[in-house]
Amino acid sequence: MEPFRALFQRATGDPRARELPGRLAVTFFSRSGLPAPVLKTVWQICDRNGNGHLTRSEFVLAVRLVGLAQVGVRPSLETLIGFKQPSAARTALRPAGPCSVAAWRAARRSANA
Repeated sequence: MEPFRALFQRATGDPRARELPGRLAVTFFSRSGLPAPVLKTVWQICDRNGNGHLTRSEFVLAVRLVGLAQVGVRPSLETLIGFKQPSAARTALRPAGPCSVAAWRAARRSANA
């Protein structure tokens, strides 16, 4: 969880912050290189109560969804559940459990469909 804490602090600019305001989130996540419609989808999934801020747990979810999108997987809770992302610093996806490369590729194709 430490990499996410460092990212959250970088995004907020305040080590004591408990939420990331929307305007700072836009600045932070725009650096991902993803198109605005994809980032909007991520925001709609993560801002659970619609208050225009992300809590730390919502931020972690957003970072993971952005990571999925960066490798070509459509961001959604369903696709995230199927993958384990061990570090915020890495964008490479790995299967949640042991499986063949063929099964993993098939899962990615169906996630993108």
